[in-house]
Amino acid sequence: MKSIILLSLTCLAFFASGQLQKTDIYFEKLSSDLKEDQMAKLNRLAELLKADSTTIQEISVYSDTLGTTELNFRLAKERFANVTKFLGINALEVTFTVNLYGEEFPFVPEEYSKELFRRATIVHFVKEAPVEEIIEEEVIVEEVIEEEVIEEEPSKLLTELEQFAQDAAAKEVLVQLSILFVGDKDILMETSVPELQELHRFLNDNPNVTAHIRGHVCCKPNKKLSKARAYRVYKYLIDHSISKKRISYKGYSNKRPYTKPEISEEDRQSNRRVDVIFKKL
Repeated sequence: MKSIILLSLTCLAFFASGQLQKTDIYFEKLSSDLKEDQMAKLNRLAELLKADSTTIQEISVYSDTLGTTELNFRLAKERFANVTKFLGINALEVTFTVNLYGEEFPFVPEEYSKELFRRATIVHFVKEAPVEEIIEEEVIVEEVIEEEVIEEEPSKLLTELEQFAQDAAAKEVLVQLSILFVGDKDILMETSVPELQELHRFLNDNPNVTAHIRGHVCCKPNKKLSKARAYRVYKYLIDHSISKKRISYKGYSNKRPYTKPEISEEDRQSNRRVDVIFKKL
């Protein structure tokens, strides 16, 4: 039991003026795929939009000059579509200014760099938090019972991996991940991010474990795509300080399906995946 002070307030609330902010999102070369380290920026912006704490004013999309003018304009359109889809913006309901520059934009030659112009620039208006003017207050002292804190149970993946780590007799295990991809691409689905974080957490906490990441595709042979999917997971881990000596990756095309035969879209989606063989050193 403890005593707390509850304040009954009569207030006047108003919003202070907000401010314009600019967020730059960078892409891979000649691709509409986001660079791995850009996801956090879009996640933050998506949360602000969901909370109605910001409004988009303008999105400008650029490309470098490596491709043809036509290709770079098409690339700018694809990058715009990827950004708006991630932010949950319906393309048919856009009310803000859109500038699809591609490579056709004015710039000072000595300031130009290819990496700088592989980007989308999002200008958004961030609302200030409400400011309350207190007119009167009444202090009431009440006793309350402290709430019991319930710890969140570990996920199925972490439970399986921890069991492997603690089993002295187990030297190797194959684990199917819920890391899934968009069809015909190596773009991670948004639902895969929490599992990537759990995979990193396990490897970081268990330095005696190595991981071989296997990429897979559905429907027809495509070793290049399966390897690119495995690389996506590999790169996430090394970008988050897991040693290259402990992890490897390889594409297995469609030779090792998780679901067979592939009849439904759900079956095909389950085969656009990554699994991992963990071994103890």
